[in-house]
Amino acid sequence: MLKLTFYQWLLKTEDVIRNALSEILDRDWDENDATKSWMRALRREAREAEVTGLGRPYAMAWDTVKLKGKAENQYGDIGVFVRVDYPNGVQTEGIGLIEAKRIYPSGRYEELKRDQLERMLSATAHHRLGLYERTPILQAAFGLAGHGTYFDSPLIGSWGSTLAVVVPTSIALKMRGNQRSDLHPPCLPLSFQICARYLGGYDLDLSPKLVETVKTGGAGAPSYLLIANVKIGGETTPSTDNLVRVSPDGPYTAMAPDQKATPIQVETVSAKKKESHLVKPRPRTMTAS
Repeated sequence: MLKLTFYQWLLKTEDVIRNALSEILDRDWDENDATKSWMRALRREAREAEVTGLGRPYAMAWDTVKLKGKAENQYGDIGVFVRVDYPNGVQTEGIGLIEAKRIYPSGRYEELKRDQLERMLSATAHHRLGLYERTPILQAAFGLAGHGTYFDSPLIGSWGSTLAVVVPTSIALKMRGNQRSDLHPPCLPLSFQICARYLGGYDLDLSPKLVETVKTGGAGAPSYLLIANVKIGGETTPSTDNLVRVSPDGPYTAMAPDQKATPIQVETVSAKKKESHLVKPRPRTMTAS
């Protein structure tokens, strides 16, 4: 099991996600390709960690699985199922849900659909919109400025090349448009959402009905699921065994890691250079399905 400080764990997760996405940038790809890429990489490189320096014992284990057959994606194509064991003996199970969209050459997230997001948000208030980019999302670092000391950290260089972020769906719907300039300002890195929020027990829907739907692969369950067990306090080792049922009898199948490819270098760009990637303002719309 890895033994890391929280900052080391967070940055390792960011590096794994970014490198996985960088490997597919030189070919045609869609949201499913991107999601499978970083989920397989997390399964391969960072499955267990003891996180130190938090003032109390904290350990986590995660795995990634895929729903068998064709998913309805009523709640989003990505799910994060987290079981947290607290020091007082209380155990919670919750779901974080994300609908992922990729950037297009137009500089827009063209497949973003307002009615789809509204429906998903009505099902879970903590819903997130996930965004996959081809160029670094500088605003991800700005979003971290209010979350501790990351912005001033000497390690901030990693945040200058983030390729995957999330935005609260409620905010994304208020932004009205589907351009970078609409959706990047309120974003946070996907790695931060996973490590600091979901695996901290935050931004999770604890509804028993929704939890059961995802655990059993019921109608509307996400196609891709990160499952995690977090132990806060105590000496018990976390385990993802029996969190959900997998093949041959269960609704999910394990995501076998790909062979690791040589990462493509993703350059950190300045804010001025980043602006050159933005398209000229045009009438901004969020399409309906």
